[in-house]
Amino acid sequence: FQINQLSKPDGFQILAENVVNKCEELLKECFSSSRRKIVEILDEISDEICRVADLAEFIRNVDVDNDLKQTAEQAYGILHNLVEKMNTNTKLYEHAKKAYESGEGDETDRRVLKLYLIDFERSGIRLNEQNRFEYLQLNDDILHIENQFRHNAHREYKIQLKELPDKVRMR
Repeated sequence: FQINQLSKPDGFQILAENVVNKCEELLKECFSSSRRKIVEILDEISDEICRVADLAEFIRNVDVDNDLKQTAEQAYGILHNLVEKMNTNTKLYEHAKKAYESGEGDETDRRVLKLYLIDFERSGIRLNEQNRFEYLQLNDDILHIENQFRHNAHREYKIQLKELPDKVRMR
């Protein structure tokens, strides 16, 4: 992929850490009084995360090198959690909402910003702090279960007919 960091076993970890650090800087910029348009910053955050997360997801699903798959999976998990934390960051949401309501940017900027606000709302931004925390925990649990499923999907399992639920057994 012509990415120098991936020539080492811990390359995905390095890439993920770089993304987290860059996104922290961009998040600070969102709250700065001398910031760019917030939609530009949110787009840059999204690009930073997706650039590595998409590659990590591809590798964790198709590569045959188990060590590389494992480091890609860890990086994907880090970035997945970063996305969820961004999507449940009330301060970021309030700044984005204020920018939208004040008419910041042109028509395209406002459409994109509205999509970001919808993503925040789908991620439970309006929930209280405890429920947002539980939402993050559930998403983390889902990611772990998905990983276990993917790791075991190729195995053959034999289930006794009597162990199946009645409605499945009757078909």
